Amino acid sequence: MPPQPLKDNGWSELDFRRPSRHRRDGNDGSLSPTAIAILVAVLLFPWYQWWVHAQLDKRAMAKALAEMNAQAQRELAAAREQQVDAARRAQAQSLESRLSTVRIAGTGTASGIRLVIVDFGASNLAEARERVCSLAERQFRESLSGEALRVQASQGRRPARELGVVRCP
Repeated sequence: MPPQPLKDNGWSELDFRRPSRHRRDGNDGSLSPTAIAILVAVLLFPWYQWWVHAQLDKRAMAKALAEMNAQAQRELAAAREQQVDAARRAQAQSLESRLSTVRIAGTGTASGIRLVIVDFGASNLAEARERVCSLAERQFRESLSGEALRVQASQGRRPARELGVVRCP
């Protein structure tokens, strides 16, 4: 029997092509780039979040440290200033205390120059010059401004020691 012609069941219009690598419905079993990006972001987000917080904490600590350092420097400067002021006050008080012990032991005139015998106590002529002139003005009961005074240091019962001549301001 001769071969019978095949019955046309609509198969004649079929187009045979190779299957493409990417299916049009997106269900080819692999992940799309968008899905991969989302997956990477989900996996990396905790690490990124930790790094951001670590950087923020580092900045906050540096700022706090700088503020503490500035405050400490201000307090240190204030303490130094108080210390200098206290030293000045103590020095002035000490000078005032030493000057308060200066007394005139005697006065006179020799060769036209006024003579003052002074008990200096804990002081000396250099720091008590103005005080000596002031006390001498009271003793002589007149202004000694611009005049020369011959000053001797009292030594109790021993003879006075010559210190020199001072000019009153």
